[in-house]
Amino acid sequence: MKKKICLLGCFLFFFVIDLFSQFSIQGGINRASEIYVENSASETNLLALKNLTGYNIGILYQTPQNGWGIATGISLSQKGSIINSDSLTDVYRQFSYLEIPLHVRYSFCFGDIGLFGFGGVYGAYALNGQKISETLESRSKENFTYPDFNNHIDYGYTFGAGIQFFKKIQIQATWNQGLKSLTNYLNGEKEVFSTKNKIFSVNLSYLF
Repeated sequence: MKKKICLLGCFLFFFVIDLFSQFSIQGGINRASEIYVENSASETNLLALKNLTGYNIGILYQTPQNGWGIATGISLSQKGSIINSDSLTDVYRQFSYLEIPLHVRYSFCFGDIGLFGFGGVYGAYALNGQKISETLESRSKENFTYPDFNNHIDYGYTFGAGIQFFKKIQIQATWNQGLKSLTNYLNGEKEVFSTKNKIFSVNLSYLF
């Protein structure tokens, strides 16, 4: 009897999950940059940081498809900034983060078309980072290092909106703003300034 109740409970659980939620594969383009933390270094020593184009790819879980709900998941996201870009040399900072968002979302549908908006927070873990210099003839790389677990961590807030087609395809624009002041170590040497991440991304999702 207990086994039957357990099996029935499992069936109902997965039925409800399937009925009111969906998984999706998501990928897109990041326009990433970094902003200097105020007073972290003398302004005369700071180079302008420009937008770096990167990518993001991951799996998203959202529920429900109409009305108020939540969304979370996990993704690999490139962040960083361009330090210099001219006809001779490109110099940029590139970081790979494993990121987990937690969003509150609201969506409504008009037949096969839907609109949605969302906002929330994210936490991220830096897997690696490099400072890369490229010329027409050569490419050199310096590695960022992470002396402890806290140095890997980033977090911030997110908001965005999107459109859904045929309950299967979503296109969304997202703004991420880091709240943590990040101090990086380049080849073991601590940088004299701190930064915060910011990203504007456009994503395409396919829902199962």
